[in-house]
Amino acid sequence: TKYKVIFIINDDYNLTSKIKANGCHMGQQDGSFKTARKKLKGKILGITCHNSKVLANEAIGFKADYIAFGSFFKSKLKPSAKKADLSILRWAKKNIKKPIIVIGGINNVNYKKLMENEKKINDELNSNQGERIEIGGYYHPNAELVESAMRPSETFNEIINSL
Repeated sequence: TKYKVIFIINDDYNLTSKIKANGCHMGQQDGSFKTARKKLKGKILGITCHNSKVLANEAIGFKADYIAFGSFFKSKLKPSAKKADLSILRWAKKNIKKPIIVIGGINNVNYKKLMENEKKINDELNSNQGERIEIGGYYHPNAELVESAMRPSETFNEIINSL
């Protein structure tokens, strides 16, 4: 409280419940979200949902305070982490009424690029809301068109690809 920062413990809700941490961030393999929510009364619970709408809806059911999606960048900590795409953020923005967090490989270089381009990225995402997107057919979609449709923010893509 001296420095007015929020202190979130990663992965360990038991530790979080015993100390003066503000909350806990849990991955899908970090234990029972139901038990964590009970132990973390009055504290923040965030849950990683990778690139999954199903996991996000489950996290809401467990009364998560925020929903995290990722990995959006390559990560030395978790090199085999599945890559998330922007379509999950568009969906989340439209369907989730809780804070949405982007995780995975964010570092002292790419966070600046993201912050500097936040408005432009949001505008690009919003401009694609509700538009029909051609992917080359339902049964035999064109991979290149699908890839383009899944990543509608050119600015965000440029940042990701530059790393």
